[in-house]
Amino acid sequence: MFIAIFGCMKGLLFFIPFLLFGWFTPLNAQFLQIDFSESSINDWFGDTDKFLIVNEQLRLNDASAGSSNISYLSIPAPTSIGESTSWESWVYLDFSPSASNFARIYLTASQADLSASLNGYFLQVGGISGDQDAVELYRQDGDTPVLLISATAGAVGGTSALANIRVIRTEEGEWTLQADYTGGTNYQSEGTVTDKTYGMGNYFGYYCRYSSTRSDAFYFDDLLVNPIFQDQTPPDILAATSIDARTLAVTFNEAVDPASASQLSIYEIVPGPGLPQTALRSEEDPTVVLLTWATSFTNLQTYSLTVTGIRDLAGNQSGELSIDFTYVELAFPQTGDLLITEMLPDPSPPLGLPNAEFVEVYNASDKVLALEGIGLSSGGSPKILPAYQMLPNTYLILCDEADVNAFSAFGPALGLDGFPALTNGGDQITLTNEDGAVLVSLTYDLSWYKDSEKQDGGWSLELIRTDQSIDCVGNWSASNAANGGTPGQENSVKNNPLEGQGPILLSVYVASPTEIVLRFDETLDPIAATDPDAYSISGGLSITNARLGGVPSEIVLELSSALEPGTIYEVQTGTSITDCLGNQSESTVSRRVGLAETAAEGDLVINELLYMPEVGGADFVEIYNRSQKIVNLNGWQVRNRQEDGILRQERIATDFLVFPGEYAVITEDPQDISSRYTVPFPERMLKNDLPTISDVGQLSLLNDSFTMIDSFSYSSALHSPLLADERGVSLERVDPESPTNSPGNWHSAAGTAGFATPTSENSQYIPLPPEDSQNIIQLSQKRFSPDGDGFEDVLLLDVATDRSGYLASIQIFDANGRLVRRLMRNELLPTKGLYKWDGSRDDGNKARLGIYVIWVELVHPDGTVEHWKESCVLAGQLE
Repeated sequence: MFIAIFGCMKGLLFFIPFLLFGWFTPLNAQFLQIDFSESSINDWFGDTDKFLIVNEQLRLNDASAGSSNISYLSIPAPTSIGESTSWESWVYLDFSPSASNFARIYLTASQADLSASLNGYFLQVGGISGDQDAVELYRQDGDTPVLLISATAGAVGGTSALANIRVIRTEEGEWTLQADYTGGTNYQSEGTVTDKTYGMGNYFGYYCRYSSTRSDAFYFDDLLVNPIFQDQTPPDILAATSIDARTLAVTFNEAVDPASASQLSIYEIVPGPGLPQTALRSEEDPTVVLLTWATSFTNLQTYSLTVTGIRDLAGNQSGELSIDFTYVELAFPQTGDLLITEMLPDPSPPLGLPNAEFVEVYNASDKVLALEGIGLSSGGSPKILPAYQMLPNTYLILCDEADVNAFSAFGPALGLDGFPALTNGGDQITLTNEDGAVLVSLTYDLSWYKDSEKQDGGWSLELIRTDQSIDCVGNWSASNAANGGTPGQENSVKNNPLEGQGPILLSVYVASPTEIVLRFDETLDPIAATDPDAYSISGGLSITNARLGGVPSEIVLELSSALEPGTIYEVQTGTSITDCLGNQSESTVSRRVGLAETAAEGDLVINELLYMPEVGGADFVEIYNRSQKIVNLNGWQVRNRQEDGILRQERIATDFLVFPGEYAVITEDPQDISSRYTVPFPERMLKNDLPTISDVGQLSLLNDSFTMIDSFSYSSALHSPLLADERGVSLERVDPESPTNSPGNWHSAAGTAGFATPTSENSQYIPLPPEDSQNIIQLSQKRFSPDGDGFEDVLLLDVATDRSGYLASIQIFDANGRLVRRLMRNELLPTKGLYKWDGSRDDGNKARLGIYVIWVELVHPDGTVEHWKESCVLAGQLE
């Protein structure tokens, strides 16, 4: 190969042999010309083993090519927009170009590696689908090519591609593309464009993209770059980057002389290592020098590197150059390194934070953590974190890519491509490593807020102590920050007093005849909770083993023998059980357990309903087990057909036992119910979604076999007309044994009982007297006082006919014989049912205190007519 730099001086033509990097001799009008008349390409950078010179032409020759390949060669050829510059090159592709087989000629590139991200300009020959291949001029911005000129379409789109190309750039930045498609020098203009983005360039090169069948079909020749920039400026340092604990890559603004770069005495680092042990210019990039030291750098230590007297390829020598760098030793997160310290499941309505969900993580280690590849999930497939270096004792906001800018105003933020949605009422948040192993996980719910108002939205959940378990309700609280949270910053509740209550046993159910599951209200300490001696069971059984269940708040007890059907057992927990914060159970707790049976229609009944809660409150449905069976509600459905006919339903997905004679409450928010009403048996509340319950509907219970167990047609008409406001007042069943939809079997809960009685006997419960076979209608009592105190608030008429078909009229008269209230007029009676008088007149006002007469007429289709009359007293306090 012959490479020459020519100088034109005083009309005489001189040439000097080109020695590697020695051609920056300060001659006027120097240029680079290569005709490949010699057989060596050792002076080039890149894939020199994949090219050779054949017949004085440069040819690709990749003997081990795969299905998709890139190979390149580059050579220093500095150019400047300060002078008008031209580039010429001959190219031949012995095939029809395609999108996977084409060539690039880099006119100017910022670095030697043409396959990496760089800035510069290149020509592309081919790369267009079909037969429309053209010679195109591009600008490259990092990894992004920008088309500037596209020459004649199809000119290089035949069975082979041949062109001799010339590009001229003026000092004003105007580019002209010329080509001769016969391979000669009869250039024709193919277009012009103005672009002054990159005024300097360092390298010229050839780039080939090819499949295995085209691995020897690229040819190049007759390279000319005119003029070459005459460098008279010494090199300067651009960057110093640690490769490992003892190696530093120093990047200069231009290629440096290899002999100069290898002098150890010109480098020094303070504090610490001093002179390097080795110094070598990079074979891939002549602007980079690799330095190694005998001793390792200190993690997170900032050093100052001084370089004195290094030369560039033109011989320009620098003075004293210096640059600071910080050595960072990256580590992949291990269990305990990353903590979840804050989350915002429900950002609406926003108080001052962006209206978007986020999760905050904290680096609790002394390491710099590499987060790339870490997965964040909330029950579904993990969303993968991009590259990020997280310093020790720092916070990071994880959010959706679209919300990064908004959250960056509060602290460091990292965007995920599709942030996993957080369920408002509760969810599981998990961080996993690249192998899918769990690094940290927690399961939250609304009880973690400990504030019924803040849990409705706009407030974040914050971790109190980083040195305690994070999957622990007692270690979390609603944020106290005025704007609703502290993303990317120290938590507002940091180091607040921790909850001091021990674990509470919520429920017990049977997993198999020899296994019982205990569900607590919070995460347990696994050592104390898995001690079999902490538990006992009645019925002559013993506990052979205790282990954690599917979640850390569950314990599975293994029994010595199987439970007997129809038998109720007592399970007792001791005070040695502690939660994840070390809080101990305050007392022993006993719960009933037994093998569940299938419920039939009427075994369980709807006993109380709160359909219009206080503003911000939760509704509830109470059921009563009037059978002798132990019933498991898992798999049951609560349905509600609203007044508009729309049927909504929710399935119970939790094991929950209801024992004979016991009440159970289903609600979305047991904490809210407990805060508003007296709940004597909180363990009998089941947290579960309910269908929409408006003020009119038909509420139904179906078991896991879809058998209708009970159905209640409710409306506000069942409330006492004397009630001032229905909001927050439940409808109570008067008698569980009477038909559900008897109009007199429901009444407003007493005010003296707090307007609802979840988990306990209803305030309006009235045990009916034994049936009198001589009378179709009986009074529950003859005296009542409708004052809302829960004692004899209504007068009940118990109907029990000997046959169907009766039409009834029920009227109430005062002591003077005046009609006060008409309860029924020729309405069909059920064979059994309840009717009530709540003390109101037909006009809705309360009747006066005194004696009244109830008159009933019964007419049967067979002509039978019966009359019944009884007196009663409407009592109360005189005002």
